[in-house]
Amino acid sequence: MTPAKWLSLCAVVLFLIYPMGIHASGARKAGLVHVYGKVIDGKTHKAVDYASVSILLTERDSMLAGMLTEANGDFSFDNISPGTFRIKVSFMGYANYEKTFTATASSSDLDLGNISMDASAKKLGEVTVTGDKGMMTMTVDRKVFNVDKDISSRGGNGLDVMKNIPGVSIDADGNVALRNNTPQIYVDGKPTSLTLDQIPSDEIDRVEVITNPSAKYEAAASGGILNVILKQNRKPGYNGLVTALVGTNTQWNGTAMGNLHRGKVGFTLSFNTAGATNATNGYDNRTNLDVATGSPKGYYNQNTERTNRRAFETVRAGLDYYINNRNILSLTENMVIGKFTNDIDAQIRTLDPAAAEISHANNYNFEGVHRRTFTTNLDFKHSYPQAGKEYSISVSYEHYRSATDFLDTANTYSPSGSLLPGSAGFFKQSIPSGILSHMVTAQWDFVHPLRDSIRLEYGLRAYYKRTETFANVNDFIDSLADYQVNAALSSRYRTDEFVNAAYVTMGQQVKSFSYQLGLRFEEVYFLGSLLNKNQTFSYAYPQTPAKVYESFFPSFYLSERINEHHQLQLNATRKTNRPRGGQVNPNIEVIDQHNYTVGNPAMQPEFINQGELNYNLMVPKFDWLTSVYLRYTEHPITKFSYIDSAANILATYLNGKGQFAYGWENTMKINPTKNLNINLSGNIFYTSLQTYPDPATGVALSHSGWSWTAKAMVNYKFPLGFAAQVNGSYEAPKVLPQGMTGALYFFDISVSKEFGIATINLTLSDVLDSKGHNTQYSTPQFAENSRTRREVRYAKIGVTFKFGKEEKLNRARKPKKENKDKEEED
Repeated sequence: MTPAKWLSLCAVVLFLIYPMGIHASGARKAGLVHVYGKVIDGKTHKAVDYASVSILLTERDSMLAGMLTEANGDFSFDNISPGTFRIKVSFMGYANYEKTFTATASSSDLDLGNISMDASAKKLGEVTVTGDKGMMTMTVDRKVFNVDKDISSRGGNGLDVMKNIPGVSIDADGNVALRNNTPQIYVDGKPTSLTLDQIPSDEIDRVEVITNPSAKYEAAASGGILNVILKQNRKPGYNGLVTALVGTNTQWNGTAMGNLHRGKVGFTLSFNTAGATNATNGYDNRTNLDVATGSPKGYYNQNTERTNRRAFETVRAGLDYYINNRNILSLTENMVIGKFTNDIDAQIRTLDPAAAEISHANNYNFEGVHRRTFTTNLDFKHSYPQAGKEYSISVSYEHYRSATDFLDTANTYSPSGSLLPGSAGFFKQSIPSGILSHMVTAQWDFVHPLRDSIRLEYGLRAYYKRTETFANVNDFIDSLADYQVNAALSSRYRTDEFVNAAYVTMGQQVKSFSYQLGLRFEEVYFLGSLLNKNQTFSYAYPQTPAKVYESFFPSFYLSERINEHHQLQLNATRKTNRPRGGQVNPNIEVIDQHNYTVGNPAMQPEFINQGELNYNLMVPKFDWLTSVYLRYTEHPITKFSYIDSAANILATYLNGKGQFAYGWENTMKINPTKNLNINLSGNIFYTSLQTYPDPATGVALSHSGWSWTAKAMVNYKFPLGFAAQVNGSYEAPKVLPQGMTGALYFFDISVSKEFGIATINLTLSDVLDSKGHNTQYSTPQFAENSRTRREVRYAKIGVTFKFGKEEKLNRARKPKKENKDKEEED
C-alpha cells in the first residue's frame, strides 16, 4: 500500500472515531487518577454486587463521586482529582467500610484491593501515591528521560532524543553507545530490529536508561538497556495530537495520533511521515607501512562528497480490552516503511613512497535501500488483590525485509590523465542484495510479594530469530559489454538463533536496607549456513554438561536508604555478548572497490563481569546521582582491519584476551526556580584492551587510555507561554582497538511558544556546524586519518496541536440490569 493510501486510511479512521470521542466520558487532565477495587464477602470471598461505593472529602461528608458495584463486585472511578479522600462502602446486611487514601498528580492508577464486607468494620491505613514528572527522573538503578520536556527533539526521531540523554553517545553511522558500550534497544520492553532513526520522537513518551540490568533481563544486555516507551494514553475519553514540521536540508515531519478509551475498550492510532536530505563531505588519508621497518610504502588519499536522502512512513495501531479492573488484554501493530539513497562521489589519489602520484580515480557509488518492518505484540496482564502481585504474558512477532541496489563505478587514470588499460582503468560492479528476518519472542513474568517486605519474581522467556541474506555480485566485463556473476563474492547466508531462558529474583526490605538476589539461566544455540556453498557452522551454550556453569548469570543489588535525602547502592552482574550475523559469516562482503568485510566463524561469545557503586542525593531543587563502575570482559569481540595482498582494507572479527574498563559518572538535576530546569552529566573512564596476535602481522594489540564526556541541558519557561532550551555535548578522544577517535562537540538552541492547544517550536541544531566524526588508526601495516559526518547543521520549525476533552469529576456508572452469578475472588 502506498504512503498516500496509508495517509488516507488514517484520516478515514480518525474521522470515524472522532464523533465517538465527542460522546465519550472525557479525557482526564494530566494528574487525575483512576481509582478502582473490588467488594467481596468477608467469609465466602464472593463478589458483592450493587454495593454502594462513595468517595468523600475528608474534611466533610460531601460526596465527590459514587456508584454501585458491578455484578462481579468491581468498582471504578476514572477521574479523581489529586487529594486525600475517604472511600465508603455500604450494603444492606453488612457493616459500613471506610478507608482513607491519597492520590497525587503523578499517579495514573490506584488499586484499593479487595474490600471485605462483614459484621465488623475495618479501617485500613492511609494509601499514598506520590511523584512529579520532570524532564528527568533518577533512581539508583535507572534514569528516566521524559521526551515531552525536550524541545529540541520535537519533530525528529529517536536519535534526536538519545543525543540529549546523559551517558549516551552516537557515532557517524547512527549507532548508540552507553558508557562506551553497545546497549540493547527495546521498544515498550521488547527487543526490536528497528533503528532509532525509524522511531518518530513525537511518538516517544519516555526513555528508560538501565546501565546494569538485573537477572530479570536477557544476559545479552551487557551494554545496558535503552527502553523506548511509546505514547499510549489509557485514560478515559479521547485525546491526540497533530504535528507538522519543515526545515532546511529538505527536512519534513508530520504526525497524527489519536487515543480513544470508552468503557472496556481503548484504541490508539498514529501515522508519521518524515524525511531529510543531507549533503556532507569527508576524507580518508592512509599511509601504507612496511611492517619490518615502519617506513612508508605508499599513500592513499580519498575526498568524498555524499548525499543521503531518507524517508519514512510509520503506522501504529493499538487495542486495549479491559476485561475487568484487574485483567487487561492488549494488541498492537506497528509498521515502518523506509527508503534511503546514498550518492557518493569520491576523488582518489594513489602515491608512491616519495609522494609522487601513481594514479588518480573518479569513483561513484549509488546505494538504494527499501525497508519494511512489521511488529505485532499481544500482551495480557492480571493483577491480584494483593498489592504488587501480578503476572503478565507477552508474545511478539517481527517481520523485517530490506532490498538494496548497489552500483560501484570507477575510472582510474595515469598521472598524465590517460585512462589505464583494462579493468585497472574501468571498474563497474552491481550488487543487488536483500535481508529477510523473522523474530518471535514469548515471555511470562510473575511478581509475588511473599510478605510486606519480601518480593519474589520469576519468569520464562523463549526467543527465536531467523535471518536470511543474499548478495549477488556482478562484475562488468568490458570485452563482453555485459555483467558476469562473481561467484567468489556472491553469497546466500542464513542464521538461526535460539535462546531459552528462566530467571528468579528475590528482594527484601529490612528497615532502611534492601537487597535483591537474582539468577538467570540461558540455553543458546546458533546455526549459520552458507546456502550457496553448503557450509554450516554453529555454537551452543552450555557446550557440555560439565560447562553448564557458563549459562548461569547471577546478579545482586544492595541498597541502604540512609535517610530521605541519601541513598547508597551496590550492584554486580554477569552478562554475555554473542557473535551474530556478519561477525561469523565467512563470506566476503563488499563495501566498495577498496574495502571489504569478512566474518570469523570461529568467534566465541564474550563474557562480562561488571559492577556499580551508586550514591543518590535528593534534596529540594537538587538531585545528584554519582556512580563508580567497573567492567571486565573475557574474550572481547573485536573488529580488526588489515591490508590484504591487493592493498585493500579487509575488516574481520576476533576474540581478544581481555578488556578492562572503569569510570566515574555523575548526573545532576537542578531546579533553582520553578521555571528553570538544569540537567548536567559527565563521565570519565579508562579502557584497556589486549588481543591475541593478529593474523596479518603476528603482532598482539595492546591499547589503553582515558577519556571523558560531558552534557548539559538548560530549559527555562518565560511568561506568556514562551520557553527556551540550550543543550550541548562534548566527547573527548577515546581509544579504539587500533586507534583513537577525535573530539566531538556540538550544541543546539530551541525556543517554543504556546497558543492554547497549539505549540510552535524552532530549533537550530549544531549551531557551530562542528558535529564531525574524526578517527585515527595506527597499526603495523598502516596509519590512517578519516572524517565523516552523518548530518550537517539545520534549522527546523514545527507546530503541535493537542486535543482532548477534559473532565475533573467522575460520573457514577449505573449497574447492569442483567443478573449474573457472583464471581469468586481472583
